[in-house]
Amino acid sequence: MTKADDKSQPAPRLSLLDFYAGRSTLRNTGTVGVVAGLLLAVIQLNSDRDPLWVLFFLALAAIGALIRIEAAIRDARR
Repeated sequence: MTKADDKSQPAPRLSLLDFYAGRSTLRNTGTVGVVAGLLLAVIQLNSDRDPLWVLFFLALAAIGALIRIEAAIRDARR
């Protein structure tokens, strides 16, 4: 059988938005952001006390929390 004889449907193309389609994927991404941001902020506070990096890591944790909120809203709509 050659490719010209094959009448099946082509495989669907995946886009970047398909990554966020799963319920648990978005929630887990937010959890990783919160945990990593808080952990790195605490480590930075104990080692150098540079306020710029601490604020950066706390912002990462805040973004992770916002991603978790978005995941909760998407779950509520299903």
